[in-house]
Amino acid sequence: MTGAEEFMTPIGPPAEQQRGGPGEATRDEISERSYGRLVTRIYPSAAALGAAAAADFAEAVRDALQTRDDIGVIFASASSQLPFLGALRTRRDIAWDRIHVLHMDEYLGMRADHPASFRRFLDEQLIRWVNPASFRELRGDSPSPRAEIARYSTILRELDPAICVLGIGENGHLAFNDPPVADFDDPRAVKIVALEDAPLHSMRIVWPSSKKPRRSSW
Repeated sequence: MTGAEEFMTPIGPPAEQQRGGPGEATRDEISERSYGRLVTRIYPSAAALGAAAAADFAEAVRDALQTRDDIGVIFASASSQLPFLGALRTRRDIAWDRIHVLHMDEYLGMRADHPASFRRFLDEQLIRWVNPASFRELRGDSPSPRAEIARYSTILRELDPAICVLGIGENGHLAFNDPPVADFDDPRAVKIVALEDAPLHSMRIVWPSSKKPRRSSW
């Protein structure tokens, strides 16, 4: 991730925070490692990490909503996100009625009700639980992928997402932005990519706000 260190500012529970909810870890259970200006925290369990990330997310939402009536938030869709999404569902301090939810990618040609659909994943794991202001779906089964790319690109530019919650894959990929083909200077907001070693294609977001986060919690 080129230049990530310059833009990533760690966030998390203040040092004095003790166990405050289901799955949350105490100070003694968390270790830290620093890589230049980037501070990483190591939690004792996936549940503890998910709870901490949910707390960070709630704080980031509060900060963003201080200057905007509503915000766009981009979520990832993967099993690694389950502890985080589960913790989000239990919180009561997030103004979901002021949040427009987007997602990072979708398989080309895939219906929203398909078991592998990322739209379905987010709907089942988050949307139906929190009732956000809107869920802006990337329609992989659109009869015109070019029109869908234009539509979703417009949505991204209009919402100007304030937060992107993502995981970094083992090979450094962000969603379907794999290192060999990732171009953070790409002028397009959404494009179609061929998936490596798979007979599938995907529409993925190539959004500058994912490139230069103001805050990072994972």
